[in-house]
Order: sequence, then C-alpha cells, then structure tokens
Amino acid sequence: MDGLGEKEVKVTKYNKITDSKVYPFIRFRGIKIFFSNKWEKAGHYDKPPMTLEEIFGLKKLPSGMRMQTKSNVIIIA
Repeated sequence: MDGLGEKEVKVTKYNKITDSKVYPFIRFRGIKIFFSNKWEKAGHYDKPPMTLEEIFGLKKLPSGMRMQTKSNVIIIA
C-alpha cells in the first residue's frame, strides 16, 4: 500500500486491498508511511503520519477505524 493521504483514507484503502477474503493470494502485506523532511519541498508527506500503534492495528484512529490486517512490511520514507 503506497500513497499520500489522511490516516482514514490510507486505512480504508489498505483494509480493502489486504482483505484475505477478496484477495486470498496476497502473501505479504505492507504499507508506506511518508514523514516530512527538510529536503522535501512540495509537501509530499502524510499529515499527520500514522503511529506504530495505528499501523499495527493496536490503536483506533480518531474516527474509530482500525487496520484489520497487520503489515508484514513497513516502509518509512
């Protein structure tokens, strides 16, 4: 799962794409989190980025959504 966006958008897309009932052939699941940095000038980062607790589904987002399937891979960019 890659892309910039709000937490709720990322979690919604991630949950749809990693649903094992819909896509039983997916072996590894991953998500990419974009942090701000001093070299990135176009604003291409998550605002705000998800916490590790949110990424692993241990903590619900303020909207009540939660990651349904744990990621096998987390890419921090």
